[in-house]
Amino acid sequence: MKTLSSNIATFALKHANTLRVVLVVMTLAMFIFAAGAPEAAGTVGR
Repeated sequence: MKTLSSNIATFALKHANTLRVVLVVMTLAMFIFAAGAPEAAGTVGR
């Protein structure tokens, strides 16, 4: 169990910056898609 925990912590530390960049890019892409289709079906309040 200690080895598994150690491996997970090591993986998280190695890839933290890459995952953060991917998360920011995906968030920006979602905002751009949402702004491009303001009248799409399924929007909040419709």
